[in-house]
This record gives sequence, structure tokens and C-alpha cells, in this order.
Amino acid sequence: MSDQVLAGRYRLEGRLGGGGMGTVWRAVDETLRRTVAVKEIVFPDVLTAEERRVATGRAQREARAAALIDHPGVITVHDVVIEDERPWIVMELVDGPSLAEVIRRDGPLAPAAAAGIGLKVLDALEAAHAKGIVHRDVKPGNVLLAGDGRVVLTDFGIASIDADPSLTRTGTFVGTPGYVAPERLRERPGGPESDLWSLGATLYAAVEGRAPFDRDTPMAVLGAVLTEEPAPPQRAGSLGPLLWYLLRKEPSTRPGAEEVRRVLRNVAAGLPSGLPSATPSATPSATPSGPPGAVTTPAPPGRRPSRIWIPVAASAAVVMVGALLAGSILMNGPDGEAEVSASARADASSPPASPEATPTPTPSEARLDLCGLVGHRQLKRLLPRGNPSVEKDQKSCGWTVSKRGFEITDLNRRTSDPPPASPAEAHNKFVGTRNATTPGTHVWGWPTIDVDHVKARKSGALPVSGIGDEAFAYTSTGLTKPMDISGVVFRVENTLIEVEHVYERGTASPGDARDAARLIARAVARA
Repeated sequence: MSDQVLAGRYRLEGRLGGGGMGTVWRAVDETLRRTVAVKEIVFPDVLTAEERRVATGRAQREARAAALIDHPGVITVHDVVIEDERPWIVMELVDGPSLAEVIRRDGPLAPAAAAGIGLKVLDALEAAHAKGIVHRDVKPGNVLLAGDGRVVLTDFGIASIDADPSLTRTGTFVGTPGYVAPERLRERPGGPESDLWSLGATLYAAVEGRAPFDRDTPMAVLGAVLTEEPAPPQRAGSLGPLLWYLLRKEPSTRPGAEEVRRVLRNVAAGLPSGLPSATPSATPSATPSGPPGAVTTPAPPGRRPSRIWIPVAASAAVVMVGALLAGSILMNGPDGEAEVSASARADASSPPASPEATPTPTPSEARLDLCGLVGHRQLKRLLPRGNPSVEKDQKSCGWTVSKRGFEITDLNRRTSDPPPASPAEAHNKFVGTRNATTPGTHVWGWPTIDVDHVKARKSGALPVSGIGDEAFAYTSTGLTKPMDISGVVFRVENTLIEVEHVYERGTASPGDARDAARLIARAVARA
């Protein structure tokens, strides 16, 4: 095919590359005597005549879409010809590889280099958005790195033009799995924020060397985009928080183009991201609940220490409370009224200390009486039998009563690692904890009270809605002793909390144990 001539003027010289949308050829425009790139649209054999007609219309629409945008970062389309009942798109030949080829050849990019490329792609996207065009297929393979330093966005073949919706193809998926925003997979309208999501996925691939939702099959990728969080980036540096924001599921919670540009400029210059200590863009209702900050993503935490407080003789259960909060905690009493623990009321009634005498504690320093997180009436409602005894330490507090109880633990203080400095760090720690919660056998115990080596079978993480910013549940069934656990792990901004209902089998049904654990988790999250 290297000597084929299209429309009497475009002589094909050699294949440059190809993909799902077609094959790209190097060609010579013999009329104007210039070298061009020609994209051959390849139709699957299973397409009907009507589907071929629609595909041809989409190719012609790509030419109109690109022609509307006068920007050096957008590919220039010269012509569209129909040959052999297939469309061929004639465009400028960019002398340079795609970002995907660079990643495959050289490996991941440094954050500053990726941010510099992202800035130029963002400029091209904004030029398109200003014309009412949403690209809808931003990915490393469609970002060309020209030898003259230009970054060129190509392949507007599935672009959506506000003024020309007649060729929208319904009933089929169009786009590249892993780079298509979740709202488009849910068949919701995709706007500029969808392109920004795809830009985030592209930059993630640039610094990590793989797509954020990389899986073995396309269907698994689509499912991960809809229901899972991306793996915490390990190489992104100060670019990491921006990636976390851009890849949020809900479009209204992603940063706007100006905020993205400001952060990319900082990272490209080798500076911290510059994300503020308040919400980063737009209005509070349209932004995440807290700042990601310029941080390095921590490694996922390892397995939790083998420790649960369980008295030997009484076969008792435990209530352990741990949290890192900087204000008074309210819990709903049995009648729904707000209830403040006695210690919290005493703290509130005390005169405030002088600012000069006592510095204001930071969230990582401030602590409440951990047992005071649950009011007396709330505790009696959950543990109606006996008078609970109290045990506590820096990160947890426990009540023990006969037969059953609850454990609430501050995961921020479980290890010697510093607490998360931002919601982004806490989210990554949550994802690591969830990924580590896999089905299998484990051993737990509390040697100091002569209860150890309780062999148990643990379930995997089960998603739970309506508790904090994100949550999952799990169960643990004792194999060597009749002790079971129903647990919930959830995040509220920077804080990670685990609730475990520990009980002797027979004192509560699995359903009641699960509901009780979620009741406590929901109440603490609201507080």
C-alpha cells in the first residue's frame, strides 16, 4: 500500500502507527509538495452499512472539530477524503513520538517534566472548550511530542461538538478504557471536567508508567474506573495531590482549569504544588472537603498489630475508642438528642486559656479524653449489662463487659508513622488499608490478659456507603475460639477510624453485630 495515491494527490509512503481508531500513514501531498500524515479509518467487519455511514460522519466531524481550533497545541487537519468507501483524514505530520511511546521507551517521566507537558495539553483543551468542543479521548497515545518543543493534542475523532450533536453515536462505547471519565461510562453528559479527568489519568500514566486503573481486561478496567480508587502514586511527588483531585468520581469535586494550571506551573518549576490550606477552587460545595497539600504519598500500611483486649475468665468483649479530633464530640443518645460526655462538658465549661500562655494545638496534637467520645447513655444503650471497666492508652480506650462490646481505634496512631497531613494522604492510607484487607486466615490476641492465638478467618473488604467520606466493612470468624468480629474502617477528612464489634458467638447474631458496628461508625463519623 506504500504507493497508493488517495484522491489523486496523497501518495502513501509508510505506516507510522495504528490503534483501535485506525492506521496512520506518512504521505506526500503531491499538489502542495509537502509531507503529511494520513489517518486511515479501519472499520471492523461486523459493522453494518449504517454503522459505517455513522463512522464516516464521525471522521468528517473530526476534521471540522480540529478546523475550528486555531492553536499550536491542536493538530491541524488539512483534508478528508473518501477512498475505498472509507474515510482518510489528512493532517499535519508531527515530527516526534507520542507520550505513550516515550513512556514505553524511556519509562516514567519526572513530575516536573510531566507537569510541563500537562500545561501544554491543558492549553490545547481550553482552546477546544472555548469552541464548544470536548475531546473525550485524552490519553498518552493522543499527545504528540514534536521535535520543536510543541506538545500537540491529536485525534478529535470522537469529539463532541455542541453545535453539531446529530452524529452522536448512541448504544456503543466510544473511547479508551482507563482514560474515559466515570460519568461518561454512566452515560451522563461529559463536559470539560471529563477532559480534565482524562488529563489526570494521562499525567498519572506519565509519572507512574502505567494507567491509574490498569487491569487485565478492558471490562475490569471499566469496573475499576466506576467503583475503585486509583493505586496511590509512588513517583508523582508534589504532583500526586493534583492527580488525586482530578481522578475523583464526581465531576463537581474536581478542580477547575485555572487551579490545575496554577499547580502544574508550580510543579513544572520544581516548586511545591502550592495547593492552599483551604479548599482549592471554585466554591466549597464544588470542591473536596480539604486540601491535599504538597505531600509524598505514604506506602500502604502493613498488617495491623495482633492486639485486642479480651478478659479471660468472663469471655468478655471490648469497647475500645480511639480518635484524633480537635473539638467537642457529640453522640446521639437513645432518644436522638445530642449528648456530650461528662468530660467534654467539663472541658467546655472551663475558662479558655490565654493564647499567650497556651499555644493552640494543631490537629495532630489535640486530644480529647478518648473514653469521653461515647456518652454514658450511648454506652448503656450499646452495652446494657454490667458496669464497663475502662482501659486506655495514647491512641485507644477500652471498656470491657461480659459477652460483647465494641472497639474504635484511631488508625492514624496505630503505627509510628506520622498522621496523614491531608485528606489526600488519608485517602491513600485508606486505600492501602482496604487493599490489605483480603480474605484469609489470621491470628489475633492480647497476651497480657492471657488470651492469644485466636485463629480466625477474615473476609475481604466490602464497600459501605453513608459512613464518613469513604468506608468498607469486614468480618472475622474465630476458628479456635468462639470469638467473632464485625468491623468497619472509614475516613473523615484526615482521620482514619476503625470500629470493631467483638463478641462471643451466640451473644449476638451476625446481622445484629454488623448493624451495631455500623451504627457506632456512623455516629462517630457524624461527630
